[in-house]
Amino acid sequence: MERPVRNVGVILAGGVGARLGADKKKQYLELNGRECIAYVIDAYAEAKKLDATVVVVNRDEYETGYIARKYGLPCAPGGQTRNESIYNGLLFVKEHYPDCEKIILHDSARPFIRGDIIDDIMDLLDDHVCVVNGLPITDGIGMGMNTEVKREDYYISQTPEAFQFAPFFAAFDPEKPIVALSHHLPPDIPMAHYGKFPYNLKLTFKEDVFVAETLLKAGFKEYMAQLKREKED
Repeated sequence: MERPVRNVGVILAGGVGARLGADKKKQYLELNGRECIAYVIDAYAEAKKLDATVVVVNRDEYETGYIARKYGLPCAPGGQTRNESIYNGLLFVKEHYPDCEKIILHDSARPFIRGDIIDDIMDLLDDHVCVVNGLPITDGIGMGMNTEVKREDYYISQTPEAFQFAPFFAAFDPEKPIVALSHHLPPDIPMAHYGKFPYNLKLTFKEDVFVAETLLKAGFKEYMAQLKREKED
């Protein structure tokens, strides 16, 4: 008898990356000879707390089966917007993994994710409905010409974002143009900010590709993992 799939990882790979100005979608740009998405897939595979991984891809790529064939992963078709794509992914999980209790979502264009980070976040979902890679802001913040804004009142919200599946599925509205997925939930839900993933570069501009490739070549992911272990010891 197969073990129930209770923890599902979703990789969001339906973006176009127009700001990057490259000749291919940013998740398929090569970093040291490997597609950016491959680094994310590796991290999901390394995670001990995931039972299954699903990739949400552009509809054209869904039809060609590129990711499914190359990486051997089930895929869900994307929508017209990011939130529609996410909703399609949630529907896929609900249909194919009816026992799902926890879900984590991460952008395919953020290659510095690691398996130990995923495991930490999935564990936090035992006591929280939502866990976000929410980072403190260290730069100054301005509004308008000369209006003071207290940076302590804000945080940077990035994927990975993780949720107890049932309440998130019930609350998620693909019609709302809300970027931070946690903001689809009621404001009083138990939420945690994961603070052990401070460098989470996303390929957005051309220079990001150079920085990501240089850091990956230098072993930056391994270095950050070692720093985390030292802080925990």
